[in-house]
Amino acid sequence: MAYNDLWSKGVESPIVHIPPFTINSHDIQLLGKDKRTMKFNKDGVDFMLFRISNQTKADFHVDDKKNIKLSVEIIGEPSLNVYMGRSKKQIMIDKYEVNVIEDKILDWEDLF
Repeated sequence: MAYNDLWSKGVESPIVHIPPFTINSHDIQLLGKDKRTMKFNKDGVDFMLFRISNQTKADFHVDDKKNIKLSVEIIGEPSLNVYMGRSKKQIMIDKYEVNVIEDKILDWEDLF
């Protein structure tokens, strides 16, 4: 049975919530000739977002020269990408929340 057969014939594909996780902005790829497809991998799962805006690029800091640590929370649709006989798990992003994780320098009060 093909993966897509699981969601056909009146059964809608599921929407999942991925709780916040950490990625680095330099781990995000922009694909396509117009660089409007965003892809990153976390724990063997590809996360994909198509037709991204300049605001999305700014949210994920993809054009920053500095590597930024990000906290990302996702709502999306799970699927399998089958190419040349190989299957890869992926999440098609519907909505996201992204925040910069500030590296805090510890001082004496933080330690005691």
